[in-house]
Amino acid sequence: MVTIIRMIALVLSIVAFGTEGRAQQIPEELVLERFSVAKGGDALLVPVLINGRKHNFLLDTGASRTVCDNSLQIGKPRGEAEAVTPTGKVMVKLFDLSDATVGRLPFSSPDPVAALNLKPFQEVFDHRIDGMLGLDFLQGHI
Repeated sequence: MVTIIRMIALVLSIVAFGTEGRAQQIPEELVLERFSVAKGGDALLVPVLINGRKHNFLLDTGASRTVCDNSLQIGKPRGEAEAVTPTGKVMVKLFDLSDATVGRLPFSSPDPVAALNLKPFQEVFDHRIDGMLGLDFLQGHI
């Protein structure tokens, strides 16, 4: 229950900061992390640290699994799987993402992350997108 309240506070904090240009007062004990958010319906990007390096990840509530751009050096592949993308089915390499955090939150997922070419998403959103946070991460916080 406390985790649900904190995640709601996180979302409210993001929305409040993004829509009014300043953070509204939410009790600090309820806030998991604060992020700057673009205005006008732009991509919701959050900073993710992987092996000490900051990367921009798109918050994607429609993705069942977190995806990293295949250009990231995140370790040795642990296997492969078929993934469904907007352009069809593709084979992706799977990796454990052990040294990663989303703000102060450790990245934890019961499943490995997939590596995929995210260049088409970068072109659509006109931002550098190094990955997409999926429900495998979000389910532990909402």
